[in-house]
Amino acid sequence: MSSTGDYILGVVGLLAIAVSMAIAGRTVRRALLPYWTGATALLADAILAIGILVVISELLGLFGILDGVLLVAACVIVGGGGVRMEPLLVRAARAGRAERPDAGQRHPPSVSGIEIGIAVALALLVAAQWAGPTLLALDRGIYGGDSLWYHMPFAAHIAQTGSVTELLYIDPLYLNWFYPQNSELIHAGGLLLFGNDFLSPLLNLGWLGLALLAAWCVGRPYGAGAATVAAVAALMSANLL
Repeated sequence: MSSTGDYILGVVGLLAIAVSMAIAGRTVRRALLPYWTGATALLADAILAIGILVVISELLGLFGILDGVLLVAACVIVGGGGVRMEPLLVRAARAGRAERPDAGQRHPPSVSGIEIGIAVALALLVAAQWAGPTLLALDRGIYGGDSLWYHMPFAAHIAQTGSVTELLYIDPLYLNWFYPQNSELIHAGGLLLFGNDFLSPLLNLGWLGLALLAAWCVGRPYGAGAATVAAVAALMSANLL
């Protein structure tokens, strides 16, 4: 079992990775899309940050050296490089465009406080619903069928071997060792940081938040952000999900 000191080190490593990847994602987004603002910019930052983390983990795993210390160090190096390179990249991106790409386009309609309140209330409602199974998993351990079948075994295998090139044959019928394992790679990072699967049940709440933010971004240009959040919230509240 992990001690309190291990959890403290895990939290410190997690914060270092999160901040570094946030900086890296923002740097790449500002270099590619310097005029994006608001929720869409935040969504792009988050997706790019996750993608960069996956690439870093895959590169370390490709050489069989994926472990907690190297993962944190590599992320901090990339994030530090983003801090140094962002001003140069943003200036180059802005210089390459004579005018804002949205010049002359109709701006999204204004959003009332009621709409924002409805979207937030729906998001909190679904988050509360998802919190039940999350708390149960934290209390009793992960119990989902697919999680025990292949998701967490793959994550544990990556964490134990430090490699992403070795196949784990866990089923005589399904070829699930050929499934994409990006999510398992993220979970493996949590295993490396904390020494156990403490972080894994909490990750789903992060994915939920990202999905609801994306829903808002889909409807926002048409003044329908609350409606699209409601639609995605209804899907996310389905028992299967």
